[in-house]
Amino acid sequence: MPVARPASPSIDLRTLLRGVGQMVLQANAVTGALLLAALALTDLRLASAALVGSAAASMVAVLTGSEPRDIEQGLHGFNGALAALIAVLFAPSSLAAIALVPVVSIGAALVQRAMRVPLARWRQCPYSSPCLVVTALWLPFVASQHPSDAATTAPLTLPAVADALLSGLAQTTFAQGPWAGMLIVAGLAVASRRAAAFALGGAIVSTVLLVASGANGTSFADGLLGINGALA
Repeated sequence: MPVARPASPSIDLRTLLRGVGQMVLQANAVTGALLLAALALTDLRLASAALVGSAAASMVAVLTGSEPRDIEQGLHGFNGALAALIAVLFAPSSLAAIALVPVVSIGAALVQRAMRVPLARWRQCPYSSPCLVVTALWLPFVASQHPSDAATTAPLTLPAVADALLSGLAQTTFAQGPWAGMLIVAGLAVASRRAAAFALGGAIVSTVLLVASGANGTSFADGLLGINGALA
């Protein structure tokens, strides 16, 4: 008798959205949709890249025989989405970004596949390491220096602080602005109110500590002081 083979997992829109949602550690399609909205609010190219990256990485996971449940939960899509976002943001030209998006997304998926089994022996996960590995192969060759904003000051009014905190949450997915941050908080809250509260609390603690240490200026207004606290 022929041996029945397990059916390959289907990659539908929910799977792709979960891959985007996993950028903030939430396997929730609604979260992914709200993150895409935040990215689209910043730049439609970012939203498109995240979706393409999630699709490409998920397809590679299917073709390489990854665990169906992991694929459906978006655990393979999010590294592709992250790598694609970085390509759009830092590629030297639009044509280069178009060429890089599928390449880095596929590359991130292959690196994740290679890392997963060795790390599983120590009960660890790759997390965003595959994205970082692939990005390190090309970003240093095109990165440019950005001028310092040390001399710039920003008012510490209540609205300015609120905007900075929300912008910090937006920066966790490479989006920008307080409205994008509000969408990300909403996306987190849909999946886990606790996660949303911790992300907001982390952004507050990080921003307060860095402002107390003398940080200010454009970094404060853009939310760069809160991003690491929100991620942690």
